[in-house]
Amino acid sequence: MSEAIKTEVFLFLSQSGSYDAPDPERRLEAEVQRLEHQAGDLQRYTVAVQAKARPLPAVHDVASYLEVRVRRSQLDGYYEPKAQLLRQRRGN
Repeated sequence: MSEAIKTEVFLFLSQSGSYDAPDPERRLEAEVQRLEHQAGDLQRYTVAVQAKARPLPAVHDVASYLEVRVRRSQLDGYYEPKAQLLRQRRGN
């Protein structure tokens, strides 16, 4: 669920998909509410979970999305370190 909401936030911030239209704030709110309703049966598992307050990522268009989310977060922050760890384990 968090990944689904994160996807919507990144689409909203990059002004992509259905958010490249009038009233993107209303569209985001409606989509998050739809997702929360869809996952309502999971709520009992989140009673003791406290969400971390985080600032929005510095995304404002597709180019900044590619830099912030794809390059820094996914490639540099996750995939490259994991590949390096696997190379070390293999002895290469």
